[in-house]
Amino acid sequence: MITAKDLLSTKYAKIDVKDTISKMLGKTKEATYYAVVFDGEKYVGVIGKRFLITARINPEQMKVNNILKRRHKAKTPLFVPELSLDTELPEICRLFATADVHVLPVIEKRGKAKRVLGVVDAHEAAGALGKFYARVPASEVATMPAVVVHPNIELGYVIKIMGLKHIDRLPVVDENNKIAGILSLADILGSHHLRIRGKGQRTPRAAGHNEWAEPGYESGEKIDSLRAPINSIMTRFPMVSCIKPETPIPEAIKQMEKDDVASVVLLEDDEPAGILTLRDIFTHFTKNAEKFLAGM
Repeated sequence: MITAKDLLSTKYAKIDVKDTISKMLGKTKEATYYAVVFDGEKYVGVIGKRFLITARINPEQMKVNNILKRRHKAKTPLFVPELSLDTELPEICRLFATADVHVLPVIEKRGKAKRVLGVVDAHEAAGALGKFYARVPASEVATMPAVVVHPNIELGYVIKIMGLKHIDRLPVVDENNKIAGILSLADILGSHHLRIRGKGQRTPRAAGHNEWAEPGYESGEKIDSLRAPINSIMTRFPMVSCIKPETPIPEAIKQMEKDDVASVVLLEDDEPAGILTLRDIFTHFTKNAEKFLAGM
């Protein structure tokens, strides 16, 4: 049986609680935006994009420790499930299905002290499931139909949908329901909207042609950035990771790893038919693990 030891990676982003969110974003990959948090040498937890997107923050000033305090007050702490070297694949998948994180830390305990040996990445764990899904089409596991939005919808509304549906990517369609792009939490975090979350400053019309341009925040008319249309920050088609509904799950997992994303859009006649996430795969495997393992 595959264990965390087999999937262990010692390459991961590290951040101290005294560092700013801006420094964290600079250390992490745009597609995943996560870091393992330490207080000096002491392991604290894992912080990811969903934690960041739920708070009104100025990343240049906000320290990681402030996010920690906010999450504790909201009774949704930063701590994520921990693995040991001998944690087996079914349990790893179960934890990924329920924890809503991209990596799980592998911990060695020495009394009350904890040492981080590395992390297990969701892509690596999903890749280990390929043999169980060789003949299973993506449409059998994906969320269908896809939840879609239009380019002129407000950012705040999309963030609300993501929270309610527990998803971090939404296909964007045009007036004919054809794929126009996609909006992800990474797009939101990587945009200027993060830097002016809540009440920000808009450049006066006389200062430039782009109403949402970044220059000029120091003066100008105040706006609520969450009312901005998503067409200014979404990733436009064809720069969207897509597959056909009949694509086998192992190929879908390879596509996600290649594009460094956690989901792919299922396209049928250029229309989003569904969306397949790593979490969908982990959830499906967890529910059917006994059957899969019996057939080994």
